[in-house]
Amino acid sequence: MLDYGTTREQMALVREKTTYDSYNPYAQFTKRFGVDAVMSSKVVAPPLCLFDCCGMTDGAAAVILAADEIAKKLTDTPVWILGGTQCVFAADTVNQMGNLSEWPALRRAAKELHDCFTISEIIEYEELGFCKKGEGGSLSRMDAVTSAAMSP
Repeated sequence: MLDYGTTREQMALVREKTTYDSYNPYAQFTKRFGVDAVMSSKVVAPPLCLFDCCGMTDGAAAVILAADEIAKKLTDTPVWILGGTQCVFAADTVNQMGNLSEWPALRRAAKELHDCFTISEIIEYEELGFCKKGEGGSLSRMDAVTSAAMSP
């Protein structure tokens, strides 16, 4: 925000346009939030407020790795792992990143995104090249308008 002038309203617009969960009765959160509600929610870590942050979610997944002959005994439709990847970029922790508004690893790992905070989505717009550095906040307004027009 200090570097590029991103505003709280731009961050709140990111949350406001997140409406898909409100159409799923099984979603963890089904309530929609307007800009005013997001901006007036409790401060968690300035400038992030409660509704700028994703909810805490418990999830689980399991994978059974087995040799070919064992996998064929366990199922008629085994899945073969062809490859895997992880992107780490010269920092193991946030305090080693230097400039927190630059995420070079994101540029390399763009296919696996998770926008857990409103500001994350704005930075992702920039790092993925959808706009120049510092212009992601203005895209949140356009994205909110487009999302509202597409809502059922």
